[in-house]
Amino acid sequence: MEQKRCISSLTLAELSAELKALGQPGFRAKQIFHWVHQKLVTEFSAMTDQPKTLLAKLEEQKADLEAQMAAHDPSDYEGLSKLNEQLRSVTDESESLEMEWMELSEQLE
Repeated sequence: MEQKRCISSLTLAELSAELKALGQPGFRAKQIFHWVHQKLVTEFSAMTDQPKTLLAKLEEQKADLEAQMAAHDPSDYEGLSKLNEQLRSVTDESESLEMEWMELSEQLE
């Protein structure tokens, strides 16, 4: 069983290596390191520049696309299909980020 490590005890280089191993972009380590060591945040949910802000934007896009679909001409199958593809893409991206965020927080807590 892999031992969890307290992220506040990691150097920036160690945190970067841990996050890269999880498939996270390089800038993520600097963001988290800043929150932990300069802002003294202990909960991932308080780190406002992490993926949850992107998730909120995706939810906004999703709501907008759903409203467009509701207002769209129901006989325009091609237009509805395009909107549905966009909605599916936004939903897939959102779900992927949610899973990534959960995995990251579980592994680094």
